[in-house]
This record gives sequence, structure tokens and C-alpha cells, in this order.
Amino acid sequence: MKYIPELPGSFLNRMKRQLGDEFQAFKDSYGQPPTISVRLNPLKRVTSFDGFAPVPWNQYGRYLTERPDFVFDPLIHAGAYYVQEASSMLFAKAIDFSKDLMILDLCASPGGKSTLMLSEMTENSLLFSNEIVRKRSGVLYENIVKWGYPNVVVTSNSPEEYKTFTAAFDVVVVDAPCSGEGMFRKEPETIREWRENKPFQCLVTQKDILDQAIGLVRDNGLLVYMTCTFSLEENEQVVSWFLKKYKDRAQLQSIDFEKAWGVTEVKTENGSVYRCYPHKLKGEGMFIAVFTIRNANKPFFSKKNQESLKKINQDENKLLQDFVKLKGNLEAFRLEDKIMVFPGRYLSQIALAHKHLNVLKSGITAASVPYKKQNLIPTHELAMSKLHAENICKMELTQVQALAYLKKMEIKPQNFTELHSQWMLASYQGIALGWLKTFKNNLNNFYPKEWVIRKNLPENIYHELKKIF
Repeated sequence: MKYIPELPGSFLNRMKRQLGDEFQAFKDSYGQPPTISVRLNPLKRVTSFDGFAPVPWNQYGRYLTERPDFVFDPLIHAGAYYVQEASSMLFAKAIDFSKDLMILDLCASPGGKSTLMLSEMTENSLLFSNEIVRKRSGVLYENIVKWGYPNVVVTSNSPEEYKTFTAAFDVVVVDAPCSGEGMFRKEPETIREWRENKPFQCLVTQKDILDQAIGLVRDNGLLVYMTCTFSLEENEQVVSWFLKKYKDRAQLQSIDFEKAWGVTEVKTENGSVYRCYPHKLKGEGMFIAVFTIRNANKPFFSKKNQESLKKINQDENKLLQDFVKLKGNLEAFRLEDKIMVFPGRYLSQIALAHKHLNVLKSGITAASVPYKKQNLIPTHELAMSKLHAENICKMELTQVQALAYLKKMEIKPQNFTELHSQWMLASYQGIALGWLKTFKNNLNNFYPKEWVIRKNLPENIYHELKKIF
């Protein structure tokens, strides 16, 4: 019995022509369940996945033997790991993360590539994580916040709106909108959405994005082009078009994939591109091409742009120390009623973003400053980071208590009378989930209401909750 609904006939006919003798093995792979993989957050180490098989091309990747109901694991809400398809981790092998880099993930939602790169980048690097489609930017923001890193800016803009960042990035990653054929096994609903002409519709958008992206790459920088589809039109033919149009500025670069991984190298007249097929690799469908870009333009970041972001004053710094421990190259800046923490060396770039882009997040927004009040209100972004001041208390929760917290229910610890800190962190297995605040012998739950678990709890958890409440 097939694992997924029947594949479209026109798709199968095209893949038979494309794969030849390998077609039957490819078709048979769709009778097998999709691979399930996660990627651990090195900032928030847990032991839940000890003993699981590693994803060979990513040091933090793990293959699972079955798919759990992730929504009921507090650790995923804490940003301790991310559920990511293994093939989509491969692109990172093209990037030298040992260097200090400024990177743009141009089509970033829901955040898999961005969180991967944050885990690999140096602390002196900066990532711009952008989502073109506004309605998809909320989930990107949520996942970046949960990952907890301070060297990232999240935006929601079209590629054209990034023109003020001409030649600014060492690496630009384009995981282009595509027909999604590589996800047929993992996400069967994509089969119902697929049409024979969809690749031709998508390549128009893909070319438009690449036309804008090339100008954002600095001289000798990298442009990574990816899709999760098999069609020649969206992959090799787009690459051929791009190299023909920009023959004096773009050149294909090879990637050093190990043969045992099962990545298919496709040698074209212009160089190598790479494909992932589910019958050859432990993962789903993916296409990767990497270009070295020549760019005569130079980036320009004026200090005039810095006026909107000012270093916090002495009084604000004193208040901030109750919540934040600044580390390394991190500095604190004030923007309106928010205090943000990010690498100070990128002040000009981040200020320029606030001037010209729709910025959802820059660094860690650590606290808000209430009008005419001599205190600060810590943010959920700070709770998800590792910048907490050492004097902040943590309340360790059981799994049942943690799920109650994530449903924004009231928390009633037995030792409440021993608590004395006004603000404290709710944690699970030592990883912060968010803020709690004591007030008149009560504990107020400050978990963001827009992120609460809305799915009904499993019956066994529900009965445990009834015993507590």
C-alpha cells in the first residue's frame, strides 16, 4: 500500500524521462514514510535526542525513528530544537562560517535556514532574516525569537526594498518559492495543490528574486539558490538563464559533499549543481546551486543613520543590569520605548534597516521602558535568549506544569511562600520558557498570548492538570 496519495500522472511521466533507469527506485521511495529529523540548538543543550542517529552533514541534526506530537514537548517552545527536513540542511556546506559574515536569508520563513546559520555563525557575524510574504513573517519572527540569538535582524520586505543594502552581504540565500515537488512525500497536501503548469508560473517569481538578489551580494560573495522541487524549468534552466544574463558577474561554485551522503552532482556546461532524491539520500527532494558573484559596487553605511538608535544612558544601564548581562561585543541601544541588545559593530547597518525596512526584530529587544516609570519590563525575547542576569530566579516546572504555562494557565507551585523575586523565569529541564511575575501572593503568567498552545492536551496530561487545579 502506498504511503501517500497517488502521484500525478504527468509528474510521473516527466520524472521517468528525467531519471531513466533510476525512475522505478524513485517511485518506490514514495511507498516509504518520509524521514523525520530535528536540529538541536547549541545555545540550549538538552539530552532528549541523545542516542538518535546523526544527520551526517550537520553536527546538530538528528534523525528520529517516529514523529512525535511536537506541540506537546515544552522544549520545542523553548527553542531547544527545530524540526527541519534533513536535505534542507545541506546548503550550509557551501558557506565558510569560520569567517565573520553578513548574511541575508531573503526568503526565510518559517526559519529553518536562518536558525541553522545562527547556530554556525561567529558571534561577530550578522544575519538578516527576511520574509517577502507579510502573512508568513509572523512565524519567522516567532522561531527566531525562540532560537535566542542576538546577532540577527528580522524583516518583512520585497527584494526591491533591500536596494539600500547594495553589495552589502557576504552571502545571500534564496530558497525560492517553487512548485514543491520535493515535499510530496513529507507533505501530501502539496500534491493536491500541484498543477502541470505550476513550475512555469513559479520560475517567473524565481527569476525576479534572483534579478534583485545579485545586486545585494558584495564582490566575491556567494549567492545560494535553492528549491524543494524536481522540475528542470525551476532548477537547471533558471541557473542557465541566470548565468547567460549575468555572464560577466556570476560563476557556479562547487560544493564538497561526501559521496556517501547520496547527493547527486549534475555537471552542466557551466559547472556543477546539486540534487537530492529520496531514493538516494535520507531526506526529501532539494536542488542547490551556488554562485560566486562579482560586484563593482561598494556598500555604504552612513553614520547619519545611527541617530535613531542611541546608546542607553547611565540610569537605563543601571536598571538594565537587573535583567541583562551583556557579553562580548554586545551593546545596548534605545529606540523609542525599547532597549535592544546587539553587536555594536553593526550599529550603522541596523540603523539603516530601521530607516528603510519593515523591521520586526533587531538583536534582542530586552526590555520596554514605561513612560515616567523608574523600572523596566523584561520581554519574551530576553527570556528566550541567554542574556539573563545571574540574579534572576528560575522556577523549574514539571512537564504538566510547563504545558499549563504554555496554555497561559495559572501556575501554583507548592513552595510559593518561599518565592521572593518579582520577576522570574519559568523553565523546563533548565531551559527558559518565559516570564512569571509575583503579585499579591499570585504568580502571573506572561507567556505571549499569540503563541499559546491551542490544541487540546492529551487525555493523560489533562487528567494530571485536573489534579493540580
